[in-house]
Amino acid sequence: TLLDRLGVLYSTSDRGFTIRDRQVCAALLEAGEGSKNKVIPQEHKELEPGLLLRLLSGYLAGDGWRAGSGWQVETMSGQLADDLLEIGSKLGFNVRIMSNLKNSYRVSLSTGNIGLDKRNWKTKENWRGRIFGVTVPNGTIFVRRNGCCCWTGNSENSQRLWDEMTPPPTRSVAIRWVVTYAGFKGESTLLWDIYESVVGSPRVHTKHRVPGTDLPIYQKGSTLVFWSHEPRQPWQTDRYYARQKNNLRPSAYVRLHENKWVQKESAFVPVSDWDLCIDA
Repeated sequence: TLLDRLGVLYSTSDRGFTIRDRQVCAALLEAGEGSKNKVIPQEHKELEPGLLLRLLSGYLAGDGWRAGSGWQVETMSGQLADDLLEIGSKLGFNVRIMSNLKNSYRVSLSTGNIGLDKRNWKTKENWRGRIFGVTVPNGTIFVRRNGCCCWTGNSENSQRLWDEMTPPPTRSVAIRWVVTYAGFKGESTLLWDIYESVVGSPRVHTKHRVPGTDLPIYQKGSTLVFWSHEPRQPWQTDRYYARQKNNLRPSAYVRLHENKWVQKESAFVPVSDWDLCIDA
């Protein structure tokens, strides 16, 4: 048995076995007493990937069950659920925590995509407090919302995150999908670099036409860009654009509806120029 191989002192009975080893008992106490207080010690969560996989595999074999293409476990300890989420995420699983009415937590680990119900997730809040932005040295942040996790990043490190999200060759269908308007000159650096590389310079891009249409589609290498300035939807009427011109600032209208690059509003008249206009 495993205990024999480890040289652990134990005894067996009809009801199970009893461990008589101080070192093993001390290690088990670190995992918490009582089902609501179970944890995986921090030092174990920081093991190298091979050992983490052994730890998770052993846990699932003892207290988990197969569910579709993955596994599920249930625990009464919120901290243990968080620990399993951390380990599973480090190993590349899609992990989700779900609460139920029995005051327990169900952890789902899978290798496929997690489906999200987006029908009722938006709410409007009249917020008057402060809004904080998380910043970390490498600009990459792991976020959990409603039990689901995703990778995100600081805006100033968008280029670094874009590089990290390079599609892997091991996936049959792997893409980076971006839907956007034109940005702000001198500020939307990542978007400008992509635009200039694929669309903005005729020397480096090849323009493709979809048969039977006149869509401005550009391609450079594996990057494909559809960049249009023309209204194509039935709701984009003259009346609609008249209302938008009346409601939006001129630069916002040009950027959102004509898809043209603009200067950010704060740079329209520098503070130093306003100071020169003051009547001394």
